[in-house]
Amino acid sequence: MTKHSQIETRSAVPLEIRSEQEDADPVAAATQAVEELRTSATAFETRQTEALRAAEARIVQLETRLNRPGTQQENRNERDTERRAFDHYLRHYGTARFRPDEIRALNTSDDGALVPEQFILEIIKDITEYSPMRQLARVTNATGSSAKLPRRLTKPTVGVVAEGAATTGSESTYGEWDIPIYELREFTDISNQMIEDSGFDMEAEIRADLAEAFGEKEGNLFFTGTGTNEPLGLLNDTDFKTVVAADLNLDGDELIDLFYAVKSTYARRGAWGMNRKVIASVRKLKNTSGDYLWSDSIAADQPPTFLGKPVVEVPALGDIAAGAVPVVFGDWNRGFRILDRIQMSILRDNYSRATNGQVRFHGRRRVGGKLVQPEALIGLKLPI
Repeated sequence: MTKHSQIETRSAVPLEIRSEQEDADPVAAATQAVEELRTSATAFETRQTEALRAAEARIVQLETRLNRPGTQQENRNERDTERRAFDHYLRHYGTARFRPDEIRALNTSDDGALVPEQFILEIIKDITEYSPMRQLARVTNATGSSAKLPRRLTKPTVGVVAEGAATTGSESTYGEWDIPIYELREFTDISNQMIEDSGFDMEAEIRADLAEAFGEKEGNLFFTGTGTNEPLGLLNDTDFKTVVAADLNLDGDELIDLFYAVKSTYARRGAWGMNRKVIASVRKLKNTSGDYLWSDSIAADQPPTFLGKPVVEVPALGDIAAGAVPVVFGDWNRGFRILDRIQMSILRDNYSRATNGQVRFHGRRRVGGKLVQPEALIGLKLPI
């Protein structure tokens, strides 16, 4: 006979056996479940509190690093502490979770609490008006200290001859404009402490202010430059043509005469240039029927028109006064040329003023400009 061993059977999952006493007392089971839930909630709250404290400690470390000199970050530790303390006070209804530095930030001598001051991160600046020659004229890049721009002086003359007669020849003659390139420079000094402690990015502010100053200077030079160590401006150029008004009273007839003094090819692409005071006077001009000659724009981003041509505000042009040129009309793109040699650049110099605790910012630009097509732009000059 074959002898078989006894087979032992085991369950993979242990059976849960409840006593009759446990089944008979549901209140005790519910109480035990509530206690387990309370224990879990307490443990979760403890973990969250520890995580929050770790995050706050990490934030303090980051703020300390950012406030070190040389990081070029905004140094507002004291003000941030006040705001954080006030925020914690409102969120937690008291000072139970305050750190010592937060308590010091809001406490007064009589144990009262201060609301932190509000600091608006904005610098109020006056408006700078730019003369928009760069938007009106043609802009070309230059490669040297001056640029030669060829131009035609005369063109061939065609004649009518009889049969068998000899034909006379003619040819065009050419010259050139010599447009010098000039350098615009400026620098600004600022203390290291101002850069480190200011509530603003002072380096960005200085760069923006320099760019604004360069733009204003360049725009004025293209109109009023003397040509001596600076570009020759439109109004001072001996090639600039004008028509003289009958008197100092600007009227519609004189502006119509100016319009037709410009050749039709240029007039088709022409635009009026005048400053804001002159625009106010021109807007009031009427025809014999009492209708205004001025037409406001009917579309967004489109300039108003006078005699069907756009009007551009040019602050550098003169007011209505004896000997002034208050109005210019013509094709600005063909009439005036701007040559860019070096775009505006700003260099931060940490060393020149280091012994004075200052940083110097150097700004420079190389540019030139000239009236290159005198018949394209004509001005209205008032009598002296």
